[in-house]
Amino acid sequence: TPVQGISYIILIVNNYLSIILIVMMAFILSYLYCSNYFNGIDISIIVPMKQVNRIMTKLMVGCFVGISVTLFVLIISGTLGSVGTEFGSLKSPILTYSTSGICEYEPIRNFIMSWIIMSILSMLFISNVIFVLSVLLKKRTSCFFSSLLFLFACTWGCTKIAPIFSIVHLIPTTYLNCLQVLSGEIGYLTQNNNINALTGIIVLLVCNIVLTIINFSLMKMREVK
Repeated sequence: TPVQGISYIILIVNNYLSIILIVMMAFILSYLYCSNYFNGIDISIIVPMKQVNRIMTKLMVGCFVGISVTLFVLIISGTLGSVGTEFGSLKSPILTYSTSGICEYEPIRNFIMSWIIMSILSMLFISNVIFVLSVLLKKRTSCFFSSLLFLFACTWGCTKIAPIFSIVHLIPTTYLNCLQVLSGEIGYLTQNNNINALTGIIVLLVCNIVLTIINFSLMKMREVK
């Protein structure tokens, strides 16, 4: 049971941060990305900027939104959790799992760097998915609900649909809840030893590159039309 500020942060990050991040990024980025379209036409093409620079700018904005939401959640949960007690330290323990069911406690500081790297790649992945849908759908409401449906369905399916457990380590949405990946919880739930930080970083990196190329191709097609 959380008794310090950092314990509440761990609780929120482990159970709710990925949900909050998907909802807030889908809402904000659907509005931002689709604001370029007027009567189905991308008016941003009149700006003298290379397509690559335009895409990178939008993805950086998406990553900035994700980082801002994450920091807001961390600050609020840490502050509220510290009321009447203390904040705690990075030595605070987190429960880790193995596929054999063995559980151990490790200090949260052991996971910080991996969590930061995976979180940034996850934010870029979410941004890329929303970007693709914004180019295809053009409308804010359609983009928002389609993004939510796709991301939540894929994230839910990775830990609930047993027939795909053997390949979930290759699905990028498996790694959106970074702390559950690092603690081994998702690997334990799916009985998949291949789910770890290194695999997650590689999968997210490859998917981001592929989605960026898709975005570039779609933008090029829109510009030609």
